[in-house]
Amino acid sequence: MNFLSKPKIKIPDTYILVVFFIAISAILTFVIPAGEFNRINNPETGLTLADPTSYHQVQQNPVSIEQMLLAIPIGMNKSASLINLILLVSGFLQIVNDTGAVDRLIRFILQKLKNKSILILPIIIVMMSVLGAIGALAHSVVAFVPLGLIICSKLRLDPLVAVAITFAATYTGFGASPIVPVTVQLAQKIAEVPILSGLGIRVFMTVATTLILSLYTTLYAIRIQRNPEKSIFVFQENLIQMDSDSSFADDLKIQDILIVVSLFSGFGIYSFGTLKFGWGTEYMSGIMFAIAIISSIIAKISPDNMVKSFISGCKGVIYACLITGFASGITYILNEGRIIDTIIYFLSMPLKFAGALLSSYLMLFINIIINFFIPAGSGQAAVVMPILAPVSDIVGMNRQVAVYAFQWGDLLSNLFNPTSGTTMACLALAGVPFNKWLKYILPLCGLYLVVILITLLYIISIGA
Repeated sequence: MNFLSKPKIKIPDTYILVVFFIAISAILTFVIPAGEFNRINNPETGLTLADPTSYHQVQQNPVSIEQMLLAIPIGMNKSASLINLILLVSGFLQIVNDTGAVDRLIRFILQKLKNKSILILPIIIVMMSVLGAIGALAHSVVAFVPLGLIICSKLRLDPLVAVAITFAATYTGFGASPIVPVTVQLAQKIAEVPILSGLGIRVFMTVATTLILSLYTTLYAIRIQRNPEKSIFVFQENLIQMDSDSSFADDLKIQDILIVVSLFSGFGIYSFGTLKFGWGTEYMSGIMFAIAIISSIIAKISPDNMVKSFISGCKGVIYACLITGFASGITYILNEGRIIDTIIYFLSMPLKFAGALLSSYLMLFINIIINFFIPAGSGQAAVVMPILAPVSDIVGMNRQVAVYAFQWGDLLSNLFNPTSGTTMACLALAGVPFNKWLKYILPLCGLYLVVILITLLYIISIGA
């Protein structure tokens, strides 16, 4: 027996981690003073914002055992739209997958690429980042995770890569975007800086982070292709089991092309509708329903088999749906304890005594922390920007810098935020434990952080 060998630490299931976070949040409601900012309605913008001068403590409101027990079911209710999206899209997409069309097309593309098949990864990353950057995708990225899994199964890659080329790529583009209305434009409106100003800096950040993600993910993929033991996973146990189905081994057919064209046309229609008409996630579900019907007609799948495929797809994402609701329970506890505004107030206090550069860095890290308590970008902007914008004036810093700090803090934390339903849903869909994802994504976030800190230094130095 080797007494010098280190014992393996068993990381608990994601459900246990989320329940642990709920318990910690409940304890914090006993420790952190309850307080709040007054909310004011701005008739010119129609926004409800926090009044930065109005913070006051209120009666302590620690959560009860009853509220702790209700956190999960209430979290499920609050996440209903996202859970519906995951269930319906996964069920409809399973119908499309069971035609074999997507599988055969991917096989065909990889055969044509031969030794260069790994190049499909950076291509997908750039496409997903662009969709995120123009605001066409955010929560709806969960619909693309199963497609990422199929691609990675053909390339003999682990599910981490599938999450990276779909979720991480989309939220990299979304977080660095120069134009997304619900984060950048909203924050600029609140900070009273010109809408879409700072475009050049944001385009640079979008390009830089997307290139870093492409290189980081591709190098990881090449490494585990050459040596599967270097995967963060136990490689053989986590591959998507699709290659064994010999029915998908046929040559590409005309009907396959028609099915894939209908699938990606649907995605294109949804992206256009989101930008043009502000479509919500329910439109993605409806479009996928239409695509499932069209695909079944083309592939001559019977209605009974359609139902079987749909139920099979739904069964496969129950874990993801439940974890989405569990994660929302954390935010519910913090809101019930009325401690979120207190955390924001005390985090922002040191900013008034720091110089411009240090303040910009502190704003960045403050927004990273706050995003765990307010995972919605628009909600976070409504609370923190009325506070950070006046602080920028005090330290002699352009208010645009506060918007950068808010946006890029949101970018970093969205990639590993356990209170975000979308983050946890994508990980659960791919079967990626949260601790494994952290091991993969934190070094990437470190690279992003270096670029962000250097960029903020440059911005402050030129007084932009």
